[in-house]
Amino acid sequence: MEFASTLSIVVIIAVFIWWLAALYNPKYSQVFRGSNVRLKSTVLFVIVLIVVGGYAYRALHTAQEEVTQTQEQTAVQEKASTEAVDVAMTKILKGMPYSKVNKDDHSSIYETMPDPLPAKSGVYWYVVVNGNNTFKQNFFIVDFSKEVHWIYFNKLVFAAEGQSDWSLSIESVQGQSAGQGKSTKIAEGGKFEEFDTDFAKVAPGVKVLISGKNPVIKLIGNEGEREYKVSPEEVAQLKAAYSFYELGEKTDGTIEIK
Repeated sequence: MEFASTLSIVVIIAVFIWWLAALYNPKYSQVFRGSNVRLKSTVLFVIVLIVVGGYAYRALHTAQEEVTQTQEQTAVQEKASTEAVDVAMTKILKGMPYSKVNKDDHSSIYETMPDPLPAKSGVYWYVVVNGNNTFKQNFFIVDFSKEVHWIYFNKLVFAAEGQSDWSLSIESVQGQSAGQGKSTKIAEGGKFEEFDTDFAKVAPGVKVLISGKNPVIKLIGNEGEREYKVSPEEVAQLKAAYSFYELGEKTDGTIEIK
């Protein structure tokens, strides 16, 4: 259609130039015989203008209709795709073992960790869905110990057989960090060192854990280090977490619970 429109314009311009030349130089209008050569040239120009111009208009109109139809089809496909993603993400959330509603801001929380936390080390993840449908996915790891000394870990190394290690450094002082998600507390006859962070920051590490065999997370600090063996149950939960993360990358940061 674009070619047809361009050709029509070229034809109109060529005939217009011929018409102007015929008005001022009779030799260009020798195709006509008899009198009123200029009138006949003008009539021919008008006929060409109407025919070719009408064809060009129809071609442009058809092209615009095709563009509109394509845009409408794309919008329908995008809506269907968004709904499919929402359904898949909702299925993962409803498959998580724990959920609750925050009474203060009415947000919904879906998580794999019980409340309160048990007196043991573990790897968890959770999602907070706000009232405006925006959501936030987090990774949470806790190191529990009854030993006297703290590790004060400031580095996590994600490792598994058959995969390259991936590490994350944490800015912290004596186990605490401002805005970095690192904290410590004493309860249940032991010490908890916790790290709570945006899932996207550790997604490459989680990918290592769920892709290899015998996954471990090494917690390294100034006072020592400890190796946490990720259980098969936790690997299954992390696979769900990674699937949710990948689906979330296809959204605009919102989810409609289905």
